[in-house]
Amino acid sequence: MDPNLNNASNETDDKNLSYPGERKELSSDVVSNRILTIPNIISFFRLFLIPVFVITYLVIENYVLSIIVLAVSALSDVADGIIARKFKMTSEFGKLIDPVADKFTQGAIMICLTFKFPIMIVLIVAFIFREIVMIIMGSMLKKKTAHYSSAKWYGKVNTVIVEGSVLFLVVFGPFIPKPTVDIVAASLVGLSIASVFISLILYILYYLKIFREFSKQEAAFSELSGDDPLSSDGPSDSAD
Repeated sequence: MDPNLNNASNETDDKNLSYPGERKELSSDVVSNRILTIPNIISFFRLFLIPVFVITYLVIENYVLSIIVLAVSALSDVADGIIARKFKMTSEFGKLIDPVADKFTQGAIMICLTFKFPIMIVLIVAFIFREIVMIIMGSMLKKKTAHYSSAKWYGKVNTVIVEGSVLFLVVFGPFIPKPTVDIVAASLVGLSIASVFISLILYILYYLKIFREFSKQEAAFSELSGDDPLSSDGPSDSAD
């Protein structure tokens, strides 16, 4: 074999290998470190809409206006994703702020609904548990790979189910007589809880897959650099 071809192949392999502890750089037109992008501004706008909804729903009890606020928030969520992908405005900060706006909006709606449907407290507990696990797993991913995880399709499906359920209660709840409305609320809460835990399990499996792949990269880098963790050259902890 031509040694020059062999060297070229080794150089290509070295370029494609993502070394442990090294942030994998993506092209600047795909992921950036900017904060003030149009999608991120839309996410901030969605955060601003949260207190507006609380006031319209609980304080002045203008249910039509509160529905309009939620509709604008949902459309904004769709718009920022489309803009980020189509115009290549994806950013690391956007991967963080977009799900934060989603979760805060969901939380505000569910808390407001507990004043009319106390069973919503069960969904809130499940919601908080899921978010705690997601924060822990996300922090571990960030620490190990220097990257945040973007929202996955099953996370979006969960958002649709939960927001669809609570939106139904927001829109039609005040006009459905008891005890029918309580049965409907219990059914929607049960569906939402199932969705929350299914999406959580899928996210955990996704994180574990990333951790395994990164561990393989660490092992490959260790082998490439000649580091042998079982080498007896280093100091020994065993007693003489």
